[in-house]
Amino acid sequence: MEYNKQGYTRQKTEDGLYKILNPADKPIRTHIDREMPALSYNCSKHILEEINRINSKNRNFALMDKESNQSLLEPLLSEDLGNELRESFSYCLLSTLYETSNTDFKVDTYALEDDYFLERTDNIQDFPFDLKNKLKIYLEENQEEAFGVIENSIPENVLKDYILFLIQEMEDFERCSLEILYNHFDSFSLALPVLWIKGAIGEQHLVGVYYRAMEGINLEKIMDTPEYEDARFLMNSLLYFKLLHYSYRWQDASLPKG
Repeated sequence: MEYNKQGYTRQKTEDGLYKILNPADKPIRTHIDREMPALSYNCSKHILEEINRINSKNRNFALMDKESNQSLLEPLLSEDLGNELRESFSYCLLSTLYETSNTDFKVDTYALEDDYFLERTDNIQDFPFDLKNKLKIYLEENQEEAFGVIENSIPENVLKDYILFLIQEMEDFERCSLEILYNHFDSFSLALPVLWIKGAIGEQHLVGVYYRAMEGINLEKIMDTPEYEDARFLMNSLLYFKLLHYSYRWQDASLPKG
């Protein structure tokens, strides 16, 4: 079988959408092995870039310090075995929403009882305008006695209730994204992925707290070392995921709604 050395590519359809092709020039498939529908120009472009980025990383890792003949390894590395697809947050979201309408992510209150969700998230001034305004409305409607905190630090119980409120009002793609991120980040915090999805914190904050919590590593102290590359790669994966979220918010008609 011939393999495309460019990795994954895309093919324009008659209706102006784009199918993503694996290195064997066949359309990629969902996690239950059905052909993935075509996407808009921008969505297919961003997902293609991310999958090829993952594919390149995996190929370089497999060939590292090996004397094996690359021509023998290439089919294994290039064939659509799903490895790079499963590593893509965007693919996981699209595949899930194409295949299911059940995105009812159950949230237990105890899941918010972690040591990290208040870090640099308890100051309303750090929130983007739309989220800040939403919090103000929430406090007016649900926490009258706490309305005075709007300009100051937010009490833990108020922020906890507000995060549960944000989860309840999530759209399907956001709720599914939350489940993907919560599982990927080893369930170390529920609130931080919520705040990332809503734009209250950035990729560096989320990944930085995760590394400190799970690995005991302060990323700011290793930024000039090779060890930082894995964290940088994860931040870039989140950036690609954010681009897909933008497409959902801009109501891209090619995307599955769940």
